[in-house]
Amino acid sequence: MAAPEVVLVTDGGCITQARSGGWAAILIAVGDRMAEPIVPLINQETGTPHIKEFHGHVADTTVNQMEILAVLQGLRQLRRRTKVRVVSDSNLVVKTMAEGWKRDKNQTLWHALDQEVAKHDVQWEWTKGHAATYWNGRADAWVKQERVKPGDTPRIDDFLSGVPR
Repeated sequence: MAAPEVVLVTDGGCITQARSGGWAAILIAVGDRMAEPIVPLINQETGTPHIKEFHGHVADTTVNQMEILAVLQGLRQLRRRTKVRVVSDSNLVVKTMAEGWKRDKNQTLWHALDQEVAKHDVQWEWTKGHAATYWNGRADAWVKQERVKPGDTPRIDDFLSGVPR
């Protein structure tokens, strides 16, 4: 049986002064149609598209942490080996993972992401943010909603339990 194929569209953001962040991950089952445009498979019984959206708020964070966490949380939702095309508007995430950019900060997050990536067949794709791309716009809307939530929890370390430092 072939590995399922999905597109993972992610985004992360942060209100700089408040250090209040949000992340979003949208998993879209596409079957063998990995190319543009992203068209989800339809559940034959219900007629609904195979799409799952995940998003959350993090206190005391940075935009880069949110961009990394969005991909990490999206990949964590996959229960078996999957062919994944990650679409992100973060040059940092895409170029670090695809081209080996130096990792100066957020070592624990990068390590956690490496662990999840190793479980799948991952391709990396950069998309221009805020450029009227439907799926990126949808992820961005979740991020904007999440980053304004009040509270000082959760913190980034809450997502990294069990990850060696």
